[in-house]
Amino acid sequence: MENFEGYKIRLLRRENGLTIQELAKLVNLSPSAIGMYERGVRRPDLSLAIKLSKLFNLNVNDFYTNEEHNEQNAMENLQELIEDVDIEFINERENVKKEVLNRANGFCELCNNFAPFIGNDGLPYLEIHEIEPQGPGVNSSETTFVALCPNCYKRLQVLRLKGDIIYLNGKVKKN
Repeated sequence: MENFEGYKIRLLRRENGLTIQELAKLVNLSPSAIGMYERGVRRPDLSLAIKLSKLFNLNVNDFYTNEEHNEQNAMENLQELIEDVDIEFINERENVKKEVLNRANGFCELCNNFAPFIGNDGLPYLEIHEIEPQGPGVNSSETTFVALCPNCYKRLQVLRLKGDIIYLNGKVKKN
């Protein structure tokens, strides 16, 4: 299905140094109608599209877009974005996760209990949680990651107790 792209009228009008009033006179319409076409509130009939294309020396199809073509372009652009994901960032996050788990050595950094489960990889199961920097001597621009047992992870997620966050920041700072 094809859609009229009214914003192109505004672009062409401005490129040609025309006001809405001047363009309206040239195509025998009211200035408010031109404004509505430009904003996409109204869609012109084919005869107006032909008048505009002749006025601006364009093909009438230049005012229309094919939605299927746009969807295909959008999918291609999305695929390019996905391919351009910063692999270094992903690797850095994985390295941070490994460092945090090594630092915890199988113990929850909040309750200091050994991880209650063993993961499929044979290692103690701990959740990695990012906490906001708080407390004395903590740099507010640094991101802090901690290893938590599932219970403490949920507790921190739901309650967000300031004391827990300060404790964890202090504990990480010492290590």
